[in-house]
Amino acid sequence: MAQAQKIQIDAGHNQSITALLYVPEDRSTTRVDQTLVLMCHSFPGHKSYHNDIFGDVEFLLGGRGYHTLRFDLRGCGESDGKEEHFTIGGANEDFQAVLYWAKTKGYKHFIFVGEGLGATLSVMNMDLDVRALILCWPVMDLDLYRKAALQISHVSEDELKQGFVSKNDRRIGVNFLKELKKIDIEYALKEVFVPTLILHGARDKNILIEQLDIARRFIPAKRIEITSFHDGEHGLTQSNHRKSMMFQIQQFVEKYV
Repeated sequence: MAQAQKIQIDAGHNQSITALLYVPEDRSTTRVDQTLVLMCHSFPGHKSYHNDIFGDVEFLLGGRGYHTLRFDLRGCGESDGKEEHFTIGGANEDFQAVLYWAKTKGYKHFIFVGEGLGATLSVMNMDLDVRALILCWPVMDLDLYRKAALQISHVSEDELKQGFVSKNDRRIGVNFLKELKKIDIEYALKEVFVPTLILHGARDKNILIEQLDIARRFIPAKRIEITSFHDGEHGLTQSNHRKSMMFQIQQFVEKYV
């Protein structure tokens, strides 16, 4: 199997996004050579987060002829920017910059794969060229995510002045926290009509299983598959869960894309 190539994508503002592009060596499969599997991570996070979940997807779908791209949002991983400057607005700009780059390279169809807040961004950036959504432990209620995952309920005057909150060796921007309180993605969920696969752990303490109730209530897609692992924790990193996830993703893509 070929190696993924590290590339830089212009994000504007004199900054760039670092990504890993995988292109299969066998170019004979024309059915998928214009389709890109686009993978977006959560925050905090990076393109190899949760025991390299996206690397597993890359190996799985790349081995079946799909081109894949996983990237670091600005302020994360190898991309430019500071962690404390991360915002939903900026992350959406990054997502659009990556989409624009992909379309200039000839990709006409997309499969979005998102984990955590990256699943939220995938929903918010739905495009007419998206063929399917794969959402791993998706954040549907952003304020609940702020309380459960980030565990930030109060911002002091000093933190407001410095512009970020220090938490578990992370710098969480005040503007980002304000967005989490304000943004409601119900409008975006109602625009999801493509086949959708959702995977979640019932014991996830960061992104609570109750988030799935919102998905069930608002996503109108006729083809939606939801699997919750009864003993699964955040990131579904156990080998039996990861194997089951890859099997379900393979079956889902073969069935609907």
